[in-house]
Amino acid sequence: MESGTSLNITNVIYFLCAGLTLAEVGDLLKAHGCHVTVVYADDSSVEKFRQHSVEAMSHADSSSAIVVNYHMQTLGQSLLFGHHSPLAAYHADTDRFLLLDVWPDTSECWATATSLYAAMNTVDGDTGKTRGYCIAQF
Repeated sequence: MESGTSLNITNVIYFLCAGLTLAEVGDLLKAHGCHVTVVYADDSSVEKFRQHSVEAMSHADSSSAIVVNYHMQTLGQSLLFGHHSPLAAYHADTDRFLLLDVWPDTSECWATATSLYAAMNTVDGDTGKTRGYCIAQF
């Protein structure tokens, strides 16, 4: 299921078995009223990713956010597949982002911008496209 697919309750079993692509996460956020920009890693750079992320997290009213889609093993985590996590913070001195994981089997972690971008710049076997990130504005 790719971008433009209708999101409804009948798709729940599909999502539980196959997971979501980056575009599907964008569609899900849009279905909940967010303005979303989907950015594929091969259309970006570590510098653009850092700039977009720091800007999104700098809103005092928390009106925007970044959700990253990355390959877990490439980031040094034990599991072998793609994953989505929201970014929670950026530490400029160490150039690290805090990923707040939404999956109970994986804990939050700090990752360098370069390592996180490399984990996003991997190909999703379901779409043939690189992973990346969603910029969501509420």
